Amino acid sequence: MTRLTKAFAEAVGQGEEEAPGISARRVTFAHPHRRRIFETVTSSPCLGLRELARMTGLSAPTVKWHLRVLHDAGYVELTSVGSRKVYYPRHMLEPEDALAVRLAVTARDVLRQVRDSPGLMARDISWNGDLRRLLRTMVSLGLLEVVRDGRYSRYYLGKRITAHPRENVRFFKKSLLTRMHGEGLKPRITRVTKNRIYITLVYGRQEFQL
Repeated sequence: MTRLTKAFAEAVGQGEEEAPGISARRVTFAHPHRRRIFETVTSSPCLGLRELARMTGLSAPTVKWHLRVLHDAGYVELTSVGSRKVYYPRHMLEPEDALAVRLAVTARDVLRQVRDSPGLMARDISWNGDLRRLLRTMVSLGLLEVVRDGRYSRYYLGKRITAHPRENVRFFKKSLLTRMHGEGLKPRITRVTKNRIYITLVYGRQEFQL
């Protein structure tokens, strides 16, 4: 390995510890950085590179490198929202849903406020930015619903939030497990909560938690 190649490998995290005896090229989730990045992409889909770097505590070049591996392995997709490229798990959503999902993630504080106190007016919602523009966009995307109450506008969660896409979740879970089986892994769902699925990946004598 040349000095330049070695320096680049260290910069993107290839010098970090792999599972003993396992090639990260053959087993995508053998690398701890990739597991962390995939978990973040799954829990907060449609974020950009810098946001993912901040949330994972890794450098942008490191995240970009591992996102490419995850994409090539069939686990992550990317699409453009305006001028920004965002990442999301394959089979979790359609590209045309990316804008709504991204907004739901970045404006989750607004959604929480409306969820906890249905019927809030704009003046009762806390947001550091152009709130009225944000609310208009969220209504247009189905994230919020606005109801006129005399001369007041009250906000409720929209159908895009209140509808539970259980079929989509089941399809995503099935597709993910199928892809893992294709890598020679033996995925085992160890726990399911309202917002998370915990998977143990078995490869030979090694186990990875995801």
